[in-house]
Amino acid sequence: MNTALLAALTDTELASHFDAKVLARGRALTGGVSHTQPGQEGALHSISANVRSSGPTPYRVQLSHAPGTRLRGRCECVYAESGLPCKHQAALALVWRAQRSGQALNAAAPPAPPASSKRRAVPALEALPANELLRRLIALAERHPELRDELLAGAAGSAPATAASLPLVEAKKQVTSLLAAPRDLFEWRRVGAYVRKAEGVLALLQGWVTSDPQLALEACEWALVKLRRVWQAADDSSGDIATLMQALAGQFLSSLQAAGPQAKTFAERYAKLVEADEHDLFDHAALLAAMGPQAAQRYGEIVDKAWRACSEQAREIGNPAWGALRRLLAHLAAVGDASGELELRRATLSDVIDHGEMIDALTRLQRPREALAAAEAAHRRFPDHPHISQRLLRAYEADGWDAEALALHQQLFERSPSLAQYEASLAAAQRQGQAVATAVRERLWRWLASEGQQQLGFGTLAELQLQLWAHEARWQEALDWIAAQSQQQLSALGADRLRQFAITLPLVHDEIAAELLKTALRWSLERASSPYTRQLQLVQQTLARLTPPQRQLWLAWLRVEHKAKRRFVEGLVGL
Repeated sequence: MNTALLAALTDTELASHFDAKVLARGRALTGGVSHTQPGQEGALHSISANVRSSGPTPYRVQLSHAPGTRLRGRCECVYAESGLPCKHQAALALVWRAQRSGQALNAAAPPAPPASSKRRAVPALEALPANELLRRLIALAERHPELRDELLAGAAGSAPATAASLPLVEAKKQVTSLLAAPRDLFEWRRVGAYVRKAEGVLALLQGWVTSDPQLALEACEWALVKLRRVWQAADDSSGDIATLMQALAGQFLSSLQAAGPQAKTFAERYAKLVEADEHDLFDHAALLAAMGPQAAQRYGEIVDKAWRACSEQAREIGNPAWGALRRLLAHLAAVGDASGELELRRATLSDVIDHGEMIDALTRLQRPREALAAAEAAHRRFPDHPHISQRLLRAYEADGWDAEALALHQQLFERSPSLAQYEASLAAAQRQGQAVATAVRERLWRWLASEGQQQLGFGTLAELQLQLWAHEARWQEALDWIAAQSQQQLSALGADRLRQFAITLPLVHDEIAAELLKTALRWSLERASSPYTRQLQLVQQTLARLTPPQRQLWLAWLRVEHKAKRRFVEGLVGL
């Protein structure tokens, strides 16, 4: 496990790297990430994968990270060609983090903005009587706020339209009109304006829920079908259409709850919606409860039959057999059929994902001993997979198997040495007493001395050692090691690694810290070019470790030594 990489994949770092909407849409696409291929060259970590989005062909996406730098990515989509990190990169980043950390992946899309937000001010116009003139005025109001205000003022004195006598055909026409998309919606920059108009369908449907919930339910079903077709043809890199689809799914549930139990035929229509669902839109447990026992039973028969019809086929993400199995498993979990769910999972155990989900299901169903046995079986089959190893660790620790947990922690450290895994190993050892913790610490350091350089390379090993010494405040050991290195050896650390260690040194070591920072600046300037942002930051960090007279002398020397780097020298003004 690489600490620097995981630090670059935290929620905070991802939120600073990706636009909020793009990151949210990436979460909705994590289930479409396949064929991941991680790699490492020295300290550079990378991963590539296929990410399925709105089109029939998945995008090829690549991410890379080196210590001291930000995440870098490439994608074939139009949005990424503009130079901005896209939702496909965000999806891969989330999957990468889950793979490296062993944490569960939460791919749920964020909830849609409430209907009362400022974006929904214009859709309130849809409560007016529907006619061609009004629809044109509403379209104009998108671009002219003063016209919008006039329309709303006029509407305040008139009675809103009701659905009491509105036929379904007319309701579908109104929905279709609101969701009609321009032909050039494949251009992602136009999607936002389209969604602002299309959001009016939510206000329209909500109004019908009060007067005729059954009409609202069927119109909402129609809206989901229409909007999905738009989504398939559009470039929804921003995820705005997916968010509207999520809101429509919530409206679908509200309409069903208001309409009450449905006939068996409703299950057929609902099954088609679920089969086409690529965003995991629906709350199955709530919908099954709302549709009533007859429709819920019929839906169970439909998904069971669909699975049996293709159960012999190969199951790969995206094909009919894979989808049929996922829908049946989701149904069994939603109705609380634990025996049926576990029986089906055992019968279809195949790849590492199946084994991981089996362990998670047993944990969710509060069967810790069975979860432990499943985790051990999965670990025997996939001994090097981080997701399985982390699940086995949690099972060991939950059941009090401290010795086994400690042994696995040490294996994970030797497989992928990092500060986080070092801490985890020592914490597991500490639970068995101070003597065990001391012995484990010595063993880990012996392993670093004997095997570390061969596995990590000198630069990465040196970085890790400095991190460990700093973490345990063993400053003198770290400084003695640095003093024993030649300039050539020390240069393998690189400027960023040396800077990172130097700024952690306590104030009592100001003089040494300043010299290390100066060395890091010299290395950094050798390959730097304007605008020298990082180099000027290094200068500021170095000045903080110098006395006032030392600052003046060093700044004067920098201006002379690097006078050829005009922008760098200009940046020294005021420091």
